[in-house]
Amino acid sequence: SSVTSAFSVDVSVLCSKNCVHDFFSTIKKNWKQALPVGIINLIVGSIMVYSALFYYFAGTSASLICMALVLALLVAFIVMQFYIYVMMVTFKFKIRQLYKNAFHLIFLGWKENLIILGTLIAVYGFLFSIAMLFVFSGLDPIALLVGSFCLLFLPPFRMLLTQFYVFPVVKKQLIDPYYKEHPEEFEAARHHLNLENEETRTDISPKTPWEGHTCGVPLHIDYFEGSMFDRIKYIADQYPKFIAFDFMGKSTTYATMIEEIE
Repeated sequence: SSVTSAFSVDVSVLCSKNCVHDFFSTIKKNWKQALPVGIINLIVGSIMVYSALFYYFAGTSASLICMALVLALLVAFIVMQFYIYVMMVTFKFKIRQLYKNAFHLIFLGWKENLIILGTLIAVYGFLFSIAMLFVFSGLDPIALLVGSFCLLFLPPFRMLLTQFYVFPVVKKQLIDPYYKEHPEEFEAARHHLNLENEETRTDISPKTPWEGHTCGVPLHIDYFEGSMFDRIKYIADQYPKFIAFDFMGKSTTYATMIEEIE
Protein backbone atom coordinates (compact mmCIF):
# COMPACT_ATOMS: atom_id res chain seq x y z
CA SER A 1 0.00 0.00 0.00
CA SER A 2 1.20 3.50 -0.78
CA VAL A 3 -0.22 4.73 2.51
CA THR A 4 1.88 4.20 5.61
CA SER A 5 0.27 1.36 7.55
CA ALA A 6 2.63 1.04 10.51
CA PHE A 7 0.82 2.90 13.22
CA SER A 8 -0.76 2.57 16.64
CA VAL A 9 -4.41 3.53 17.07
CA ASP A 10 -5.26 5.56 20.15
CA VAL A 11 -8.44 3.68 21.02
CA SER A 12 -9.17 5.96 23.98
CA VAL A 13 -9.95 8.75 21.52
CA LEU A 14 -12.80 6.68 20.12
CA CYS A 15 -14.47 5.68 23.39
CA SER A 16 -14.37 8.74 25.59
CA LYS A 17 -17.39 9.25 27.84
CA ASN A 18 -16.50 12.81 28.80
CA CYS A 19 -16.25 15.11 25.78
CA VAL A 20 -14.84 18.09 27.70
CA HIS A 21 -12.17 15.99 29.40
CA ASP A 22 -11.37 14.29 26.09
CA PHE A 23 -11.01 17.68 24.37
CA PHE A 24 -8.45 19.03 26.80
CA SER A 25 -6.61 15.72 27.24
CA THR A 26 -6.25 15.46 23.45
CA ILE A 27 -4.79 18.97 23.30
CA LYS A 28 -2.38 18.07 26.09
CA LYS A 29 -1.24 14.91 24.31
CA ASN A 30 -0.86 16.40 20.84
CA TRP A 31 0.20 20.03 21.24
CA LYS A 32 3.91 19.25 20.87
CA GLN A 33 3.20 17.85 17.41
CA ALA A 34 0.42 20.28 16.52
CA LEU A 35 2.64 23.33 17.16
CA PRO A 36 5.33 22.53 14.54
CA VAL A 37 2.65 21.33 12.12
CA GLY A 38 0.84 24.65 12.53
CA ILE A 39 4.07 26.57 11.94
CA ILE A 40 4.82 24.51 8.82
CA ASN A 41 1.30 25.09 7.50
CA LEU A 42 1.57 28.83 8.13
CA ILE A 43 4.93 29.14 6.38
CA VAL A 44 4.02 26.96 3.39
CA GLY A 45 0.59 28.56 3.00
CA SER A 46 2.04 32.08 3.17
CA ILE A 47 4.67 31.26 0.56
CA MET A 48 2.04 29.84 -1.78
CA VAL A 49 -0.27 32.83 -1.41
CA TYR A 50 2.62 35.26 -1.93
CA SER A 51 3.78 33.31 -4.99
CA ALA A 52 0.28 33.32 -6.50
CA LEU A 53 0.00 37.10 -6.01
CA PHE A 54 3.48 37.65 -7.40
CA TYR A 55 2.73 35.71 -10.59
CA TYR A 56 -0.67 37.40 -10.91
CA PHE A 57 0.75 40.91 -10.83
CA ALA A 58 3.58 39.93 -13.19
CA GLY A 59 0.94 39.93 -15.94
CA THR A 60 2.68 37.69 -18.48
CA SER A 61 1.28 34.51 -19.97
CA ALA A 62 4.01 32.40 -18.38
CA SER A 63 3.40 33.96 -14.98
CA LEU A 64 -0.33 33.24 -15.21
CA ILE A 65 0.44 29.58 -15.91
CA CYS A 66 2.74 29.56 -12.89
CA MET A 67 0.01 31.18 -10.83
CA ALA A 68 -2.45 28.44 -11.85
CA LEU A 69 0.06 25.77 -10.82
CA VAL A 70 0.64 27.46 -7.47
CA LEU A 71 -3.11 27.73 -6.85
CA ALA A 72 -3.51 24.02 -7.66
CA LEU A 73 -0.79 23.21 -5.14
CA LEU A 74 -2.47 25.49 -2.61
CA VAL A 75 -5.79 23.67 -3.02
CA ALA A 76 -4.02 20.33 -2.60
CA PHE A 77 -2.29 21.64 0.51
CA ILE A 78 -5.64 22.79 1.92
CA VAL A 79 -7.13 19.33 1.30
CA MET A 80 -4.19 17.78 3.15
CA GLN A 81 -5.27 19.74 6.23
CA PHE A 82 -8.55 17.78 6.24
CA TYR A 83 -6.58 14.64 7.07
CA ILE A 84 -3.52 15.80 9.01
CA TYR A 85 -5.27 16.66 12.27
CA VAL A 86 -7.58 13.63 12.15
CA MET A 87 -4.54 11.38 11.84
CA MET A 88 -2.67 13.36 14.49
CA VAL A 89 -5.23 12.64 17.23
CA THR A 90 -6.02 9.10 16.08
CA PHE A 91 -2.60 7.63 15.25
CA LYS A 92 0.92 7.89 16.56
CA PHE A 93 2.46 9.17 13.34
CA LYS A 94 5.57 11.24 12.92
CA ILE A 95 5.20 14.63 11.20
CA ARG A 96 6.73 13.28 8.00
CA GLN A 97 4.20 10.41 7.97
CA LEU A 98 1.32 12.83 8.55
CA TYR A 99 2.16 14.85 5.44
CA LYS A 100 3.01 11.78 3.36
CA ASN A 101 -0.27 10.02 4.15
CA ALA A 102 -2.28 13.23 3.77
CA PHE A 103 -0.80 13.72 0.29
CA HIS A 104 -1.75 10.18 -0.74
CA LEU A 105 -5.26 10.61 0.66
CA ILE A 106 -5.80 13.57 -1.66
CA PHE A 107 -6.07 11.05 -4.50
CA LEU A 108 -7.47 8.04 -2.62
CA GLY A 109 -10.37 10.12 -1.28
CA TRP A 110 -10.84 12.40 -4.26
CA LYS A 111 -14.65 12.04 -4.33
CA GLU A 112 -15.02 13.00 -0.69
CA ASN A 113 -12.52 15.82 -1.10
CA LEU A 114 -14.48 17.29 -4.00
CA ILE A 115 -17.69 17.15 -1.97
CA ILE A 116 -16.04 18.94 0.95
CA LEU A 117 -14.44 21.62 -1.24
CA GLY A 118 -17.60 22.16 -3.27
CA THR A 119 -19.79 22.45 -0.19
CA LEU A 120 -17.42 24.84 1.57
CA ILE A 121 -17.04 27.05 -1.50
CA ALA A 122 -20.83 27.17 -1.96
CA VAL A 123 -21.55 27.99 1.71
CA TYR A 124 -18.71 30.52 2.07
CA GLY A 125 -19.60 32.13 -1.24
CA PHE A 126 -23.29 32.39 -0.37
CA LEU A 127 -22.69 33.96 3.04
CA PHE A 128 -20.06 36.34 1.65
CA SER A 129 -22.45 37.42 -1.10
CA ILE A 130 -25.20 38.09 1.46
CA ALA A 131 -22.82 40.16 3.60
CA MET A 132 -21.62 42.19 0.58
CA LEU A 133 -25.22 42.76 -0.48
CA PHE A 134 -26.03 44.37 2.85
CA VAL A 135 -22.79 46.40 2.76
CA PHE A 136 -23.55 47.85 -0.67
CA SER A 137 -27.13 48.47 0.42
CA GLY A 138 -25.91 50.62 3.30
CA LEU A 139 -27.09 48.12 5.92
CA ASP A 140 -23.76 47.78 7.69
CA PRO A 141 -25.23 46.58 11.04
CA ILE A 142 -26.95 43.67 9.30
CA ALA A 143 -23.74 42.90 7.40
CA LEU A 144 -21.89 42.91 10.73
CA LEU A 145 -24.51 40.55 12.13
CA VAL A 146 -24.06 38.19 9.17
CA GLY A 147 -20.28 38.34 9.68
CA SER A 148 -20.66 37.47 13.36
CA PHE A 149 -22.90 34.57 12.43
CA CYS A 150 -20.27 33.33 10.00
CA LEU A 151 -17.58 33.44 12.70
CA LEU A 152 -19.76 31.31 14.97
CA PHE A 153 -21.24 28.98 12.35
CA LEU A 154 -18.56 28.31 9.77
CA PRO A 155 -15.75 26.79 11.92
CA PRO A 156 -17.91 24.06 13.54
CA PHE A 157 -19.70 23.47 10.23
CA ARG A 158 -16.39 23.00 8.42
CA MET A 159 -15.09 20.64 11.11
CA LEU A 160 -18.32 18.59 11.11
CA LEU A 161 -18.34 18.38 7.32
CA THR A 162 -14.70 17.32 7.06
CA GLN A 163 -14.99 14.76 9.87
CA PHE A 164 -18.09 13.25 8.27
CA TYR A 165 -16.37 12.64 4.93
CA VAL A 166 -12.73 12.28 5.99
CA PHE A 167 -12.89 9.63 8.70
CA PRO A 168 -14.46 6.94 6.45
CA VAL A 169 -11.57 7.48 4.02
CA VAL A 170 -9.02 7.20 6.84
CA LYS A 171 -10.73 4.08 8.14
CA LYS A 172 -10.80 2.45 4.72
CA GLN A 173 -7.24 3.32 3.72
CA LEU A 174 -5.44 3.12 7.08
CA ILE A 175 -7.36 1.40 9.85
CA ASP A 176 -9.02 -1.52 8.02
CA PRO A 177 -5.87 -2.72 6.16
CA TYR A 178 -3.85 -2.61 9.38
CA TYR A 179 -6.38 -4.59 11.41
CA LYS A 180 -6.75 -7.05 8.54
CA GLU A 181 -3.04 -7.83 8.89
CA HIS A 182 -3.22 -7.79 12.72
CA PRO A 183 -6.55 -9.48 13.66
CA GLU A 184 -5.46 -9.96 17.28
CA GLU A 185 -5.20 -6.18 17.73
CA PHE A 186 -8.60 -5.77 16.07
CA GLU A 187 -10.21 -8.07 18.63
CA ALA A 188 -8.40 -6.28 21.45
CA ALA A 189 -9.68 -2.92 20.17
CA ARG A 190 -13.25 -4.24 19.91
CA HIS A 191 -13.02 -5.53 23.46
CA HIS A 192 -11.70 -2.17 24.66
CA LEU A 193 -14.61 -0.40 22.97
CA ASN A 194 -17.16 -2.94 24.29
CA LEU A 195 -18.13 -3.89 20.72
CA GLU A 196 -18.08 -7.62 21.23
CA ASN A 197 -21.26 -9.49 20.32
CA GLU A 198 -22.43 -13.10 20.34
CA GLU A 199 -20.65 -13.79 17.05
CA THR A 200 -17.26 -12.53 18.21
CA ARG A 201 -17.41 -13.27 21.93
CA THR A 202 -15.57 -16.53 22.62
CA ASP A 203 -17.24 -17.22 25.98
CA ILE A 204 -20.78 -16.00 26.60
CA SER A 205 -21.72 -18.53 29.27
CA PRO A 206 -22.54 -17.07 32.70
CA LYS A 207 -19.82 -17.33 35.29
CA THR A 208 -20.74 -19.63 38.23
CA PRO A 209 -17.84 -19.62 40.69
CA TRP A 210 -20.14 -21.09 43.35
CA GLU A 211 -20.58 -24.33 41.38
CA GLY A 212 -19.46 -27.26 43.49
CA HIS A 213 -20.15 -25.42 46.75
CA THR A 214 -23.98 -25.51 46.84
CA CYS A 215 -24.26 -28.51 49.20
CA GLY A 216 -26.68 -30.35 46.95
CA VAL A 217 -28.77 -27.33 45.92
CA PRO A 218 -29.31 -27.56 42.13
CA LEU A 219 -27.71 -24.85 39.96
CA HIS A 220 -30.75 -24.65 37.67
CA ILE A 221 -34.48 -24.72 38.26
CA ASP A 222 -36.80 -26.67 36.01
CA TYR A 223 -39.52 -24.13 35.27
CA PHE A 224 -43.12 -25.15 34.68
CA GLU A 225 -44.07 -25.14 31.01
CA GLY A 226 -47.50 -23.62 30.69
CA SER A 227 -49.58 -20.58 31.60
CA MET A 228 -49.94 -19.08 35.06
CA PHE A 229 -53.47 -20.46 35.28
CA ASP A 230 -52.27 -23.95 34.42
CA ARG A 231 -49.74 -23.78 37.23
CA ILE A 232 -52.29 -22.52 39.79
CA LYS A 233 -54.81 -25.19 38.73
CA TYR A 234 -52.13 -27.83 39.12
CA ILE A 235 -51.48 -26.65 42.70
CA ALA A 236 -55.24 -26.48 43.37
CA ASP A 237 -55.63 -30.09 42.25
CA GLN A 238 -52.85 -31.14 44.63
CA TYR A 239 -53.84 -28.96 47.59
CA PRO A 240 -57.48 -27.83 47.11
CA LYS A 241 -58.04 -26.90 50.77
CA PHE A 242 -54.82 -24.92 51.15
CA ILE A 243 -55.14 -21.14 51.52
CA ALA A 244 -54.36 -19.42 48.22
CA PHE A 245 -54.45 -15.89 49.67
CA ASP A 246 -55.73 -13.99 52.67
CA PHE A 247 -57.14 -10.52 52.00
CA MET A 248 -58.59 -8.22 54.65
CA GLY A 249 -59.33 -11.07 57.03
CA LYS A 250 -61.02 -13.30 54.44
CA SER A 251 -59.21 -16.47 53.37
CA THR A 252 -59.71 -18.12 49.99
CA THR A 253 -58.66 -21.69 49.22
CA TYR A 254 -57.18 -22.83 45.95
CA ALA A 255 -60.34 -24.78 45.10
CA THR A 256 -62.53 -21.71 45.64
CA MET A 257 -60.21 -19.47 43.66
CA ILE A 258 -60.19 -21.86 40.67
CA GLU A 259 -64.01 -22.04 40.75
CA GLU A 260 -64.26 -18.25 40.71
CA ILE A 261 -61.72 -17.98 37.90
CA GLU A 262 -63.47 -20.57 35.75
